[in-house]
Amino acid sequence: MTVSFTYPRVFRAKPLIELYLFRSKSAPLSLRLALFGTPSGGPEDTEHLYAMSVLGLLLSAAEHWEHVDLDTSHYLGFVDFNLFPDVSPNCSLLKSLNLTLNPDSDFYNFRMVDQLWLGSLVENATSLRKLTLSDLDDDIRTSFKNNRIASLQLYDDDYGFPLPFVEDVFRLFPHLQHLDITLGKTRVVEMFTISNQPSELRSTTLKSLTVRIASRVVRFFISPILSSLQLPSLASLELLIKRGLDFNIYSLMPSLETMFRQSSPSLQSFKIDGGRSLTSFQLLDILSWMPLLTDLSIHMIPTILHEGFLAQLTYIPGSNSPTYASDKFASFVLLPHLKSLEIGINFEKNVEEFLPDMDSIIAMIESRIALLIDESHDDNLVDKLSHLTVLISYFRDSSEHAWAEEFRAVLKKHLQKHMSQGFTCTVTLGEASSSCSWSA
Repeated sequence: MTVSFTYPRVFRAKPLIELYLFRSKSAPLSLRLALFGTPSGGPEDTEHLYAMSVLGLLLSAAEHWEHVDLDTSHYLGFVDFNLFPDVSPNCSLLKSLNLTLNPDSDFYNFRMVDQLWLGSLVENATSLRKLTLSDLDDDIRTSFKNNRIASLQLYDDDYGFPLPFVEDVFRLFPHLQHLDITLGKTRVVEMFTISNQPSELRSTTLKSLTVRIASRVVRFFISPILSSLQLPSLASLELLIKRGLDFNIYSLMPSLETMFRQSSPSLQSFKIDGGRSLTSFQLLDILSWMPLLTDLSIHMIPTILHEGFLAQLTYIPGSNSPTYASDKFASFVLLPHLKSLEIGINFEKNVEEFLPDMDSIIAMIESRIALLIDESHDDNLVDKLSHLTVLISYFRDSSEHAWAEEFRAVLKKHLQKHMSQGFTCTVTLGEASSSCSWSA
């Protein structure tokens, strides 16, 4: 059920909500509550009171909540209006909660009474495992002292969270397995203080980490957090730079390397969207820290796909290989266990025009699919590639589009013979075009 509290639409909603709640009885309830607009006549405004009575209906059914999405980011209500009741509901069925705030609003913000209500709700929601917080008011973190959250997403389109806040996240959420967080310049700069003592952000339970870079201020707001991470159980990492951001990933490399050195994780899945600043040398350095990787997703500008970079990913057995190891029980080929590869090519504006050599790309892919046998080497040390995804969503001119269409046709011709052996491939060209998939 989705309910948008937009005046005066809510007048038509109450009878339907009453009927829905009556018929659903004790069935689990999924809700999206969105509060919009401004009441027109003060606290006694009829529309406002009616809307709050509808909200009261849904709050009274809180014991049936299973998934709830509450958006107050566009609500310009009355300063003296308490959104939540004094008594927190018992939400024993609640599994996921998505809360979007508006910390920039002068009219409404999460106050102490609301924080207490939310904290009580989280503590009593014994099944709550997934929490998403968007455009967060920093003070709200006091609401999560007792929780069993396993998956936490902290979103902010324009700002990041400071080191003290991230320290609190690791302290307040001891059961975390999945963390998705935005890093960058903080919403309130005064919150950030430089400590002489390095922090230690350690978790032995965290398996998946997504880091979204929202600003290019690295030294004070991003690097200290990454270099403090100690995540020995990390199996999946995503590093996503905000599209269009003029960001130099070079300044991030030392802190990333420190994180890997301190954590020594057995990373199996990695995704990077490096924007326009990522170079092939930087990407090769990062990939060299991940010898056990099985799933790789790289979204990049086309200049990265030059022959030198592709040669490093191409598997050539025997002594002629640039990655040959004299010890037949060791393999120095880059990413020897790679099984799934996703390549996203971004023909972005304001970057050098470059059309990759499709023969080199296809040679690299085929080398990972059809591994040649070298009797002097143990080829069990290298896994076969089993799936390929190619995404090209945007073209600046007809030459790039023509290259992509030709690449798709040539790729299909070369890989068709591997389909009977279980190899799969998906190619998607253009935001509006359909994907072309082949499978055995």
